[in-house]
Amino acid sequence: QPPVATTYKREDDAFRYELYCIPACVVLGILTTEEYAVTEILWTFSIWLESVALLPQLVILQTTREVENLTSDFVACLGLYRALYVVNWIYRYFSEDYVNYIGW
Repeated sequence: QPPVATTYKREDDAFRYELYCIPACVVLGILTTEEYAVTEILWTFSIWLESVALLPQLVILQTTREVENLTSDFVACLGLYRALYVVNWIYRYFSEDYVNYIGW
């Protein structure tokens, strides 16, 4: 059986990230930025986009119901990374006087 990457067909991909993820991240990037400079807005947009970047992969895995070992390991490691990121947010919230809601 060939790897999923070689059998990808755009027309079969039901998740329209360009419709759901990107506009929402642009709006959140504008609304939640600390300064209204172009670089700051783009940085905030990238933080929001990073948080939803795995959604298309998860949708493909859910619809195909076939997961390669390397793909499942990657998704698990990324989930662990996100969980540890939340632990870091909680730790920094209680240990520092400064709060950065976007960058943490």
